[in-house]
Amino acid sequence: LLMISINIFRDEELNKKFYSFLDNKKSNDIELGQFPKDALLDLYGKNKGYLDTNKNFKITISVFDGSTLERQLKKLKKYGMGVEICRTSYMRQYLEWQDKLYKKGNL
Repeated sequence: LLMISINIFRDEELNKKFYSFLDNKKSNDIELGQFPKDALLDLYGKNKGYLDTNKNFKITISVFDGSTLERQLKKLKKYGMGVEICRTSYMRQYLEWQDKLYKKGNL
Protein backbone atom coordinates (compact mmCIF):
# COMPACT_ATOMS: atom_id res chain seq x y z
CA LEU A 1 0.00 0.00 0.00
CA LEU A 2 2.88 2.34 0.71
CA MET A 3 4.28 1.89 -2.78
CA ILE A 4 0.82 2.50 -4.30
CA SER A 5 0.57 5.76 -2.39
CA ILE A 6 4.07 6.80 -3.42
CA ASN A 7 3.83 5.90 -7.12
CA ILE A 8 0.14 6.38 -7.91
CA PHE A 9 -1.37 8.90 -5.48
CA ARG A 10 1.86 10.89 -5.13
CA ASP A 11 0.96 12.56 -1.83
CA GLU A 12 3.50 15.40 -1.52
CA GLU A 13 4.23 15.01 2.21
CA LEU A 14 4.54 11.24 2.03
CA ASN A 15 6.75 11.38 -1.08
CA LYS A 16 9.06 13.96 0.47
CA LYS A 17 9.56 11.78 3.56
CA PHE A 18 9.95 8.60 1.49
CA TYR A 19 12.55 9.98 -0.93
CA SER A 20 14.55 11.58 1.89
CA PHE A 21 15.76 8.07 2.81
CA LEU A 22 17.02 7.18 -0.68
CA ASP A 23 20.60 7.71 -1.78
CA ASN A 24 19.71 7.62 -5.48
CA LYS A 25 16.34 9.32 -5.87
CA LYS A 26 16.11 8.42 -9.57
CA SER A 27 16.67 4.69 -9.12
CA ASN A 28 13.96 2.33 -10.34
CA ASP A 29 15.18 -0.33 -7.90
CA ILE A 30 13.75 0.57 -4.50
CA GLU A 31 13.62 -2.01 -1.74
CA LEU A 32 11.81 -1.20 1.46
CA GLY A 33 14.38 -3.33 3.28
CA GLN A 34 16.96 -0.58 2.73
CA PHE A 35 15.01 1.81 4.98
CA PRO A 36 15.76 2.00 8.72
CA LYS A 37 13.03 0.13 10.63
CA ASP A 38 11.86 3.19 12.58
CA ALA A 39 11.64 5.24 9.37
CA LEU A 40 9.64 2.51 7.67
CA LEU A 41 7.21 2.30 10.60
CA ASP A 42 6.80 6.09 10.44
CA LEU A 43 6.09 5.90 6.68
CA TYR A 44 3.54 3.12 7.22
CA GLY A 45 1.80 5.25 9.85
CA LYS A 46 1.71 8.34 7.64
CA ASN A 47 0.43 6.25 4.74
CA LYS A 48 -2.34 4.76 6.88
CA GLY A 49 -3.39 8.27 7.87
CA TYR A 50 -3.42 9.31 4.23
CA LEU A 51 -5.48 6.30 3.15
CA ASP A 52 -7.91 6.70 6.07
CA THR A 53 -8.67 10.35 5.31
CA ASN A 54 -8.84 10.14 1.50
CA LYS A 55 -11.90 8.02 0.83
CA ASN A 56 -12.58 9.22 -2.73
CA PHE A 57 -10.91 6.21 -4.35
CA LYS A 58 -10.98 2.43 -4.20
CA ILE A 59 -8.05 0.08 -4.44
CA THR A 60 -8.71 -3.15 -6.31
CA ILE A 61 -6.41 -6.07 -5.56
CA SER A 62 -6.31 -9.28 -7.60
CA VAL A 63 -5.17 -12.17 -5.43
CA PHE A 64 -4.25 -15.17 -7.52
CA ASP A 65 -4.48 -18.73 -6.30
CA GLY A 66 -1.50 -19.51 -4.06
CA SER A 67 -0.44 -15.86 -3.76
CA THR A 68 1.51 -14.75 -0.69
CA LEU A 69 -0.86 -11.75 -0.53
CA GLU A 70 -3.56 -14.08 0.77
CA ARG A 71 -2.19 -13.97 4.33
CA GLN A 72 -1.99 -10.15 4.30
CA LEU A 73 -5.59 -9.38 3.34
CA LYS A 74 -6.98 -9.12 6.89
CA LYS A 75 -4.71 -6.13 7.46
CA LEU A 76 -6.85 -4.16 4.99
CA LYS A 77 -9.64 -4.02 7.60
CA LYS A 78 -7.54 -1.45 9.49
CA TYR A 79 -7.72 1.03 6.61
CA GLY A 80 -10.55 3.43 5.72
CA MET A 81 -10.22 3.60 1.94
CA GLY A 82 -12.44 1.67 -0.44
CA VAL A 83 -11.11 -1.75 -1.35
CA GLU A 84 -12.23 -4.63 -3.55
CA ILE A 85 -10.54 -8.02 -3.46
CA CYS A 86 -10.74 -10.15 -6.60
CA ARG A 87 -9.96 -13.82 -6.01
CA THR A 88 -9.66 -16.72 -8.39
CA SER A 89 -13.04 -18.30 -9.14
CA TYR A 90 -11.78 -20.46 -11.98
CA MET A 91 -8.37 -21.47 -13.24
CA ARG A 92 -7.01 -23.87 -15.81
CA GLN A 93 -3.33 -24.44 -16.36
CA TYR A 94 -0.98 -27.04 -17.72
CA LEU A 95 1.22 -28.65 -15.05
CA GLU A 96 4.37 -29.52 -16.93
CA TRP A 97 5.89 -31.59 -14.11
CA GLN A 98 2.76 -33.79 -14.05
CA ASP A 99 2.06 -33.60 -17.79
CA LYS A 100 -1.62 -32.81 -17.23
CA LEU A 101 -4.15 -30.02 -17.35
CA TYR A 102 -5.25 -28.79 -13.92
CA LYS A 103 -8.64 -27.15 -13.39
CA LYS A 104 -10.11 -25.56 -10.28
CA GLY A 105 -13.45 -23.77 -9.77
CA ASN A 106 -16.39 -23.20 -12.07
CA LEU A 107 -17.33 -20.78 -14.82
